[in-house]
Amino acid sequence: MLLTEKIPLEISKPLKQALLLHRVRAGLASQRPLVSRASIDEVEHALGVSLPHALLAVFASTGRDPFEMVVLTEEARELDGLRPDLVAVSVEPKRLGASPLPVYWCLRSGSSPPHSPEMVRWTLDSEGRCYGLSVLDFVRACLAEGEPTAEEKIAIRGLLLRFKPAVVSQPRLPFRRVVHHRFGPGFVLREFDDGNHKVEVDFPSVGVKLLLASYVQDVPAVRAKNPVSGRRRLR
Repeated sequence: MLLTEKIPLEISKPLKQALLLHRVRAGLASQRPLVSRASIDEVEHALGVSLPHALLAVFASTGRDPFEMVVLTEEARELDGLRPDLVAVSVEPKRLGASPLPVYWCLRSGSSPPHSPEMVRWTLDSEGRCYGLSVLDFVRACLAEGEPTAEEKIAIRGLLLRFKPAVVSQPRLPFRRVVHHRFGPGFVLREFDDGNHKVEVDFPSVGVKLLLASYVQDVPAVRAKNPVSGRRRLR
């Protein structure tokens, strides 16, 4: 595959609209929705799964590194008893009055065709588990909750034709995981300098936060060759 080659991700119109709603709300509308082939290969090798287009489009649209799934799956299996046929994709944001137990949104491997992957909402409390869900359900629960406003609908319509998530053959950016004294572990989405060195971090506990870089500390990267290493969750 040539360095400049892009492979478009075929996804449904409702999923496109939900992802665009998230991008509009998060200020990501101008960011190119791309995901690295190298990162995908590492994840598929480490976890023994094939990642469907719909899920890859989520990572392309949010700027997240798919390798996060290796870290989250390791922790969920070790600390919360996640079943071996489930791959943790994300942690549901905490809601007021909800159970303190973490809620994982997972891809169920090997159980459904690539064009209609099954997502599972999984938690230690068996009554809170839901099966047979879709990637669209995941996006609406974790990234684009609630109905769009009139202004957001106009913005989505204007962006829809130009919104083309894709896989690119560029090398995977160095995987960076950090920890914050209050928010816990998170994944760096981007960093920039506007006079102050800042990082945008996706914290499973509270969502995306923009912070001064000095407020977080680096966590050693996890090697894809050994996804279950006995590490403890940082807090």
